Formats: sequence, C-alpha cells, structure tokens
Amino acid sequence: AAELCREAFEQSIREGSIATLTAICSLESFLAELVEGPQAALAKAMEAVEKAEQVGSATGRVVAYNALCRAYLANGLPEDSRKAGEHALTIMRERHPAEFLQPALLSNLAHACAACGDIESALELAAEAVDSSTRVGKSFSSLARTTLAHVLLLAKGASARGEILHLLDEAW
Repeated sequence: AAELCREAFEQSIREGSIATLTAICSLESFLAELVEGPQAALAKAMEAVEKAEQVGSATGRVVAYNALCRAYLANGLPEDSRKAGEHALTIMRERHPAEFLQPALLSNLAHACAACGDIESALELAAEAVDSSTRVGKSFSSLARTTLAHVLLLAKGASARGEILHLLDEAW
C-alpha cells in the first residue's frame, strides 16, 4: 500500500493535482503510523496540512487536519489533537466538504477530548459519530460504535455494560 501511495504521489505531482496530493499525504500518515510509528505519522500529517493550506481546498483541509488530529493523539499530544480535530470540524460544518469522513473525524475528536479529560464532550462527539455513520454511509460505522463504547466505559464504567455490549455487537 505504501508503494502504491508513493506512485500516486509522484503522479499527482507530475499532473499538478494538489488536491490528490493532499489526500495521499493524509493516507500516508495513517500508513506511517502502522508501519513506522507515531512520529512518522505526525510528519506525514503535517506535510498534508501544509499542502492542503497551500491549495485551500476545504475537502483537502478536512482530510489533512483529521490525519493531524489522529497523529497528534498517537504521539500523546491530546490538546494538539483536539485543536486539529476542532479545526477540521469547523471547516466541515461551515463548508460541508467530505461529509463521508464525518464519523471518522468525530470519532478521532472524541478520543482527543477523552484523552484531555473532557468526557462530556467526548460522549457527545462519539454519539454524533454514530448518528452520522447511519446518515452518510456505513464506511466508519464500526469505528464510531467502538469509539462510543470506549467513551462510555470511561464515563460510566461497568454500569454501561449492556449499552457497550450492544454497540460492540452492532460494530461487528
């Protein structure tokens, strides 16, 4: 997958497709986290944000800041993660680009809020992620449901057992 991304990256440079370049940089950030670790993911996400800001595409900016949100969280920087996620969400709500990505963005932001200790906001965002996953398509349905289950466990502990099990059953 990394090789395919690199080839697509080179092709987008040759063709001058900056929007595609931004999306590829964001995807590279997710792959880098899996293969090379969190610091590599952060570097790729920052590169994606830089390119997205150059282009000014609302979709590219949402995709890139979502990748940055996730990368900051993977690096143990929850406040920075939250700021990046909130910025992406603001763009999404004002301009309505990349709505298919809304459940993933809300899930990432919910994890950032939880890591910052703001469980109330995390619960609201995670519930919104589940709602949006039914509205915009099921691509991120499992992510949204497992995020809500995680936040419920943090918020309510064992008393939320039934609700958590139901969410996990729906997720898989």
